[in-house]
Amino acid sequence: MGWNTAPQPATTVDVLEHWAARAQALLSRLREIDQAEVAAVKVLKRRILAIPDAAPGWMVLPLRTGDEHVLEGIALRGQLPPLNPAELRAISELASEVPNALQYIKMVYGRNSVFAGHPQQQRAAVLLGYLDKWREYGHFIGVSDLMARFESVLWHAIDRPLLKDALYGPARLADRLGISQCHPMHLDIAAVSDLGQASWIIRNTLQIPAETHEEGVLLAGERVKDESVRSVMAQLPLVRLRDATRERLIVRPLEDAGINTVQALLDAGSAIARLPGIGPVMARRMLGAAHALRQTLSEESPVRIDIGAPRSNTTTELLRALWRWDVARRARITTDDITAMERFAALVPTLREPTVKHLIVWGAGSKASDFMRDPVTGRPCWRSLYKPARGRRG
Repeated sequence: MGWNTAPQPATTVDVLEHWAARAQALLSRLREIDQAEVAAVKVLKRRILAIPDAAPGWMVLPLRTGDEHVLEGIALRGQLPPLNPAELRAISELASEVPNALQYIKMVYGRNSVFAGHPQQQRAAVLLGYLDKWREYGHFIGVSDLMARFESVLWHAIDRPLLKDALYGPARLADRLGISQCHPMHLDIAAVSDLGQASWIIRNTLQIPAETHEEGVLLAGERVKDESVRSVMAQLPLVRLRDATRERLIVRPLEDAGINTVQALLDAGSAIARLPGIGPVMARRMLGAAHALRQTLSEESPVRIDIGAPRSNTTTELLRALWRWDVARRARITTDDITAMERFAALVPTLREPTVKHLIVWGAGSKASDFMRDPVTGRPCWRSLYKPARGRRG
């Protein structure tokens, strides 16, 4: 008679061992995902900025480059199938009580079963009945299929969420942060990029009288002119000193000392009196002629900006002074306008961070589309404060 090679039906112990192993792995992975979600939400909540003294209490969450991995931890939890309380209890029991029963039965009916006493065998028989009933119950509720639905998501990579889809995409931040009722809105950073410029204008331009800016322009212009005159004087030979005086001048001792231009003479100053052949009297004459020549050039020279030459620091400061004066001269704002804009000053350092690319905005009892509007006037809170001058700010 040959051997019976027909497959034997799986025993209750075999089936439940397999289910229990799957349930334990599933719950362990679920705990990891839950912990990752909690940690990610905490990270984002710590970043939320409150706009002070702003009705209706605006809140802003900046999203940075690299936050995709934070959203991924939240999105994975959101993609899991729903699990009702009865199903959760079944999987939890399958991962804890069932393995304990299996372990006891193996101990009693295993290799050392000869040492098992009658009480142990009685308890093992009760547990076998419990496992038989659990197997029937597991088939009834489809526990294997239930775990398979989770397994298809738990150990497979998901597409990394995009920052622009953070609110209502896979991560569903609106739900995770509990702000769905606040009508949150996603803003690209470009939508508020001019807030930093408006804040700069408030601090450095609009709160300073226009007359002060005009004085600043005049002083900056004088510095540009002085720089230009110095450049011309550095090219003038010493013989040009005779154009500024009728007194006798001796230039050869200066040239022998390496002083060949009018500007070099001014730079040397009264020290030239110690040169052989000069003396105090001749030094006074020559320096007086040099100062007179410089004064004449300064009075006759306009302030020029050579757009083709490399820009100097003095030219840059003149352009900035002109820009500030122009903005202050043309601004039409009120104290309320400035106060409305200054509420958003807390955002400026965040907007300057190069990694910040998106904002999530919400306010209690208000549409987020009103975020950039004054609650009283309905006007944009900062864009009404100035008309940017054309060109760049130096």
